[in-house]
Parts: sequence; C-alpha cells; structure tokens
Amino acid sequence: MTRPRKSVRATRRERPRRSGWIANLLLLAVTLGSTLAAMDYAVFRLFHADPGRVPSGLYAADSARGFRLSPGFVGRVATTVPFDVSVNAEGYRDRPWTADRPFRVLVAGDSFTFGFAAPYEDGFVYRAEQALGDRARTYNAGVGGYGVPHVLETVRRECPKVRPRHVVYAYFLNDTRWDNMRLDYALVIDGELVPTYDRATQKKMSSDDILERLEQAREAPPPKWLAHNPLALHNIRRYLSERNVHPRQLAERLFGGQATSDYLARYTVSDDPDLYTPQATVAAARMIGRMRQAAETCGAGFTLLILPGHAEGYYGIEEPATERLLAALDGWGLDILDLRADVEPGTVLALVGDGHYNKAAAAWVGQRLAEHLRALYPDDPAPGPSAPPTPR
Repeated sequence: MTRPRKSVRATRRERPRRSGWIANLLLLAVTLGSTLAAMDYAVFRLFHADPGRVPSGLYAADSARGFRLSPGFVGRVATTVPFDVSVNAEGYRDRPWTADRPFRVLVAGDSFTFGFAAPYEDGFVYRAEQALGDRARTYNAGVGGYGVPHVLETVRRECPKVRPRHVVYAYFLNDTRWDNMRLDYALVIDGELVPTYDRATQKKMSSDDILERLEQAREAPPPKWLAHNPLALHNIRRYLSERNVHPRQLAERLFGGQATSDYLARYTVSDDPDLYTPQATVAAARMIGRMRQAAETCGAGFTLLILPGHAEGYYGIEEPATERLLAALDGWGLDILDLRADVEPGTVLALVGDGHYNKAAAAWVGQRLAEHLRALYPDDPAPGPSAPPTPR
C-alpha cells in the first residue's frame, strides 16, 4: 500500500524549513564566536599583551638577606599596574631616614609593606604616620619577596640604627611559603633578581642552570593570543577576575546566598603542605620570637601585624598557614594585631589588576595600626584624625 501523496508533499515542504533553521543556527554560532574572538583579542591587546617587568637595577646583593633594594634607585615598575619607585640611601622605598621626631616606628615586611603597585603616599606605612600625628615618624623597611627570615635580619640590622619606640612586623600569608623561608632562594645578577631554586622540584640549581634560566627569561617572547582562547573566554575572564568581577560574586551580590566550602577552596592559597610545611611554621614562629628579642634589645616594643588578603577579606577565609603560625605562637605573650577579624564580608581590598592593597584598604590598615599604637602608648604620640570606615 502506497503512502498518500498529501503526506509526501508535507514532508517536502518541511525540508526547506528545517534546512533554513539549521542555517540560521550556524550563522548565529559563527557570529557569536567571531564576536567573542574579537572581544577576547581586543582585551588581550589592551591589557595582557605586555606582562610588564621589574626594571633591572631595583635590587642589589646583600650578604645577610641575599638581596635588598638598591640604594638611590629611581625608576618605574611596569607591571600590570605601573608605579614609580624611589629608594633611599638605606635601601628602602621611603624618604630619607631622619631622627627628627620623638615617636619612631620601624615597620618591616614584604611587598605589602613596600607598597607594591601603588604610590608611596598610598601605602599603609605612610598612612599610619599621618594618623599618628606630627610627633611620629614611620620607617618603611618592606621589600618585595621577603619572608620571615629576611624580615628577622632586617629588624636586627635596622633597629639599632633607627632606635624606634616600636617595631612592627607586617606579616602576609605567603611569608612562610617554602621559597620565602630561604635566604638563599634568590640572588642578584646584573641588577636582576634571579631564583636559585627550581620551583617544581624545590631543589638548588647549579650555576650553569641559573644562568641558563636567566637567559631564557630575557629572551622569552611576549605572550601570544591563541585562537582557542575565545572558546574558554580566557582573556575576558582574566580581565574580569583582575577587577574582582566573578560570576559567582555577582550572583551573590544580586541574589544573596553563601559560598560553599568547595567554592571557597578555590581561593585558599596556603593549603598545599608541600609549599607550606609544618617545619616552616615552627621555624617561622621561632624567628618571630627572635624579632621581638631584637626589638627589645634596642629598646623597642614589638607587634605582629596580620595583614588580610583579598579572599580573606571578601569571603572571610582562614588561611591554614596563618592559623598554624598563630597556633605555634600561642602562649608566647606576643602583641598581635590581627586585622582579618575586622574586615566585613564582601570587602574589596585589592587593586584593580593586582592583588596588593587598593588606596582605601591601605588607608584602613594604616589607621588601625595607628590606633593600636596609640593604645599601647596613650601619652605619646598625640591622637590623630578619626578612623575612616572599613573599605568596601
């Protein structure tokens, strides 16, 4: 039995409709893909084609700490967020060190103390001085790349010179990472800071391997835009991430809700036991105890200042490395100012395009440090201006 002719005609009429629908779908996909590719390429060219660099000559060799800032250096660090750097005669990003004010505070630390990716006047060390008043002077002894042992040597070296009333170690969560816990991790070659350990194996490299890595880094071509990047929205996602715009965070702001533990694990930095070992924690605690002894030897008090990272502020994450360090220091009688507890959830601490502090966050840290010092020394210095609100 043959099929009715009417059904055959209906099938023939559906074929052009179906093929037209498929053609439109393909056209839409090509248009969308081309648009995303163009956007991704534009973002790459504008923001990611030049990764920036630290200028040769910023660092100098140091017998005790491996490296230091080069005294008298003046230049521009052209990283993701370019900024100017001027190094004083003592080898720190600070004004000339004078003893013209009676209440002197020495602040030692890493790149957060140094004030990476921001003008010096926007750093929390300088802002603390402003909040303390005219009788106070802060001395910035922060150097990018320093860990706990470097800071210990810095306090031992500079405290007898400055003769401060108080010494502050501004700790950040990566200060106890394996590379930052080694004084010999990096050395200076031709004005450039060069690693001496292989990051993957954590083993010391030979002199030939170190020089070969240096030449490879110098000759490395700039980043290339890859055609498959738009499929993953690689450069667009990186652009948004650097500006603290994450899909999950946007949804939280619009609709509320709380991040799961699995999601928060993405932002936890110090949970790798190979990078943050128990042995390093014990060693760091002992070194911090020696910092206090060095401060007391030169007649100063001592405070351990715990600086919160971006995820610690935004999500309230407790970094394992910091928690282990505080547990190791429990019962030592240290004066500890832990600012992590003062940050309200949802606070944006980081700069756009860089993980270091933005202007509002640095001002807040400086004010809180000043308040803490005034509480320790109620008669000197004179009270400064009122505290700004917590940055958001």
